[in-house]
Amino acid sequence: MAANKAMLSLQIKGNFLIKFEIGAGQCRLLHPADESLRPLREKALPPMELLRRLLHYGINLIPSDLDAAEISTKKRDGSMLWDCGALLKTKELEARICSGVSILAPSFTICHSHLNATLGPKDATCKVVQTTDYQSAALSPDDPTFRTLLFRQAPTESDLDYCCLAPPTLESAAHSTTNELGGRMLDKDGIDLTPPTVGLETRYFPLTAVKEVCDEAAIARCEESLPSFTDAVKTMLEAMRLFSFCAPTLPADADDSPEEGGEEGAAAEGSEAPPAEGGGDAEAAVEGGEAPAAPAADAAEAAPAPAAEGEAAAS
Repeated sequence: MAANKAMLSLQIKGNFLIKFEIGAGQCRLLHPADESLRPLREKALPPMELLRRLLHYGINLIPSDLDAAEISTKKRDGSMLWDCGALLKTKELEARICSGVSILAPSFTICHSHLNATLGPKDATCKVVQTTDYQSAALSPDDPTFRTLLFRQAPTESDLDYCCLAPPTLESAAHSTTNELGGRMLDKDGIDLTPPTVGLETRYFPLTAVKEVCDEAAIARCEESLPSFTDAVKTMLEAMRLFSFCAPTLPADADDSPEEGGEEGAAAEGSEAPPAEGGGDAEAAVEGGEAPAAPAADAAEAAPAPAAEGEAAAS
């Protein structure tokens, strides 16, 4: 893809793949290839207009807080394993991470981090890697070159808002919490894995945080991208709420069947079939630069809204 263009992919549960081309102020549906969706593939539209038109085809990619209450996963013994409603990110953090990802989209591939779904409302993560070949296919989210990017909203007055590349040890975090000591990220045994805040005072902006894993040309490409392009990426991510509606990696004893009135889990990046009236848990990926920026998600077929985890690549 050319500069100031990206591809966003959503993988919805049931191998339902949805792909969008994002450009300067407008977006176009790329997949699925159903004949009925041809008008949305042939003409680029403003981001929200495109997502609203998809509603007429039974594809709801615009979830609300009320939808989150219907999305959860229980163990087969009935105990709660994951509750989307309890782990929704704050509106301030959602806005900040969507803005940060849109800034990185011109030069980076961005994908879902398994940590994101289990961390609390004031912590969010995604994986990033510099895009070096803008004509190649997006990297697999399991590629070892990805680094985890952590966005944190200060949980207490003594904490800092920051964005930083997380140390590898953070990959084993199981949840986050807030106490009198501030916000903590812990593993399943309660060991504190929270990155130290010393030296992070200047790490508020994503471009500063990623400088150690990219070259100057990548930073320049991000800084020189059209505002209408980064705004379009941001609008798509904010509307789909991919960092709040995201499914965790489920253990073998999880019962992922939908509850009555609820929806199946879905990934928010890429899908091969539209969910009827709603979404589900999702995954997303974004690539930047001349390659596609694309979040991937899995979504439920008949639920109020999508829960998503994803990957993305920058174009």
